[in-house]
Amino acid sequence: MKKLDDFWDQQSKFVFLISVILMIIAHGFCFMNLMYSHDSLKFYETSGIDKIALGRWLYPLFVHVRQIATPWMMGILSTIYVAIAVVLVTKILDFNKLQSVCVAMLFSSSITLTALFCTYIFDADADCMAMLLACFAVYAFKSFPNGINIITSSTAIMLCLALYQAYICLTIGLFIAFLIIKSKEIKNWEDVLRVFIIGLKEILAIILSIIMYISMMHLVANHYRVRLSTKYNGAGKLSSLTFNTVLKAIPEAYSYFRDTFFNVTGYN
Repeated sequence: MKKLDDFWDQQSKFVFLISVILMIIAHGFCFMNLMYSHDSLKFYETSGIDKIALGRWLYPLFVHVRQIATPWMMGILSTIYVAIAVVLVTKILDFNKLQSVCVAMLFSSSITLTALFCTYIFDADADCMAMLLACFAVYAFKSFPNGINIITSSTAIMLCLALYQAYICLTIGLFIAFLIIKSKEIKNWEDVLRVFIIGLKEILAIILSIIMYISMMHLVANHYRVRLSTKYNGAGKLSSLTFNTVLKAIPEAYSYFRDTFFNVTGYN
């Protein structure tokens, strides 16, 4: 209980409250109204099994628990998850109150959440939980004892991937930010080695999470007798990846960003 009280100190409570208020200001209209999109019928889906084919094998559990995804329900759950994620980020970066408010503003007004609530709001609880897990993975890596931190972090990343794979980018970004903070403490070559080892441990946590994620994905897919999708960026393509295709994809990703960023008339 003492550790929980230390986590939920006065600043954490303040940051949580500010995050909730900003989320309501930014997205309250979406939470109170039915935002129609090309997939609006999924509001009434109570299975979620189709997401397993996309590698999101934990998603059906969320659908089974909350059933129909009403906008107000998605609003409450996602607001809580995002607010906790903001608190975790401020703990990772050791921010003060003013800096924490800036983080809350960035999260609540991000194009990621805006696009989510305006189109796929029925996925908001799972997607925002993935965001929370992505942040918790780095917080656990920083705060938990050696050994336990890697296991806890890799487990959190695995669960994040099982809900929405894209949020691993948030974990990697926070890992890098944590390394930069640690780099400020360097005074000699021993400190350099210590920071280098921290980076290796971060990579190890990510590798372990991916191994666990892929293993669980195949187990869940076999259990539900679902064939992994090989279309677009489907999970079924993971087994066909080679080292060369991964290397080739890196420059292609940047060229895709360049083309879509400057193609203002195209549909993306």
